[in-house]
Amino acid sequence: MKRRVLIILIAALLLAPWPVVYAFDRVSADTVQLDIQPAAPGTEPQFKAYGNAIGSVDYGELFRIDTTGEESDRTYQLLMTNIDELASDYRFMNFQIGVYAQEAGTENWVRLDTNGTEQFHDIYISIVNGGVSFTLPGGAKYKITLEHGCFYAYGVQPGGTIVVPQFYLTAG
Repeated sequence: MKRRVLIILIAALLLAPWPVVYAFDRVSADTVQLDIQPAAPGTEPQFKAYGNAIGSVDYGELFRIDTTGEESDRTYQLLMTNIDELASDYRFMNFQIGVYAQEAGTENWVRLDTNGTEQFHDIYISIVNGGVSFTLPGGAKYKITLEHGCFYAYGVQPGGTIVVPQFYLTAG
């Protein structure tokens, strides 16, 4: 009798619906038309660092994004991936990020500014926040740049190597 009750109890537990979360996405990889490329060699930001001094960064490209095959808006997250290494060599590090859109049919790039609900003018990334996110409309080409910035390098020794930020861009 005990055995029969135990078997029925186990069967009931196995067949009862449990609170499990299931998720799926109807988008397959062959339907998404999104291309993210790192900056071309020679177009990256240039760092000027000296030991125990304030340094600066010259303008440079970080990434290019091509969303011409997709019309939906996407959220992007730009991250600095080596914060642990940077924290040992820099007291502070602040960079202004620029977002440019390519004019249709031309090679001209226009900086996206604060107009309407889009706010691209004041995007800053630092070793404190480590990342920023922003939303871009689909159907265009974009480039993400490092406009300018400053830092205080105290871990740089003459003749030594300098650690520079490494950036990573994800699309959501």
